[in-house]
Amino acid sequence: MAKGDDADVKIPTEFSECVSREELEAANKLMMERMDETVHKSVHDALIAMELGKTYERVDRRLSDIIDRIAALETCSPPQQQ
Repeated sequence: MAKGDDADVKIPTEFSECVSREELEAANKLMMERMDETVHKSVHDALIAMELGKTYERVDRRLSDIIDRIAALETCSPPQQQ
């Protein structure tokens, strides 16, 4: 939504003001859009703060190490029975 659109929508500040249905719907739409923007930004910022990329890299390295160790154990010859 362009910033110039904010001037077209008057959000009532006094309870006693008379508001037309169109004004109420416009104010509601504006508030919903702003709430959506705020929620999207908050979720985006939270995901970045979680550093999921670094966590994924650590898990990937550990899994690779575990797989290498299992492969080494599988190729070891069993102790011979006498």
